[in-house]
Amino acid sequence: MNDYTKHLLSAASPRGNGETILVIEDESGVREIVRRLLEVRGYRTLTAENGADGLVIYRQHSDEVCLVLTDMRMPGVQGTELIRELRMINPDVRIVAMSGVLGENDHIPEEPGRLTFLPKPMTLEELMGAVQRVLTGPDSAAA
Repeated sequence: MNDYTKHLLSAASPRGNGETILVIEDESGVREIVRRLLEVRGYRTLTAENGADGLVIYRQHSDEVCLVLTDMRMPGVQGTELIRELRMINPDVRIVAMSGVLGENDHIPEEPGRLTFLPKPMTLEELMGAVQRVLTGPDSAAA
């Protein structure tokens, strides 16, 4: 175990209990870092490199995915369309939407315990806080 991993494990941010999170992110470096951070903090992850692949994976694993963590700006299926499609599959899907830049059509209405926005870049604490707010928010059945 390297020093960075030890630091992450000792950090005061919330920990998961094996919940499955689907990470949809087109930038491979960001996707890998987020995946590793989540796994080190006790979550199981599935990953997709774009919205279309994310929808396929979500359909295949919807019974086990507790939360979808998605970028809003990707080639093909954009974040707002992806959120609409996910909600058609499961109206109760819990989502953390991430972006470094939002367009005028990318309005993210906060829904406590169901949907939150996380600006990029983010810290480990911000990432874990957003995940926990959505997983343990009102009427949480995901924990």
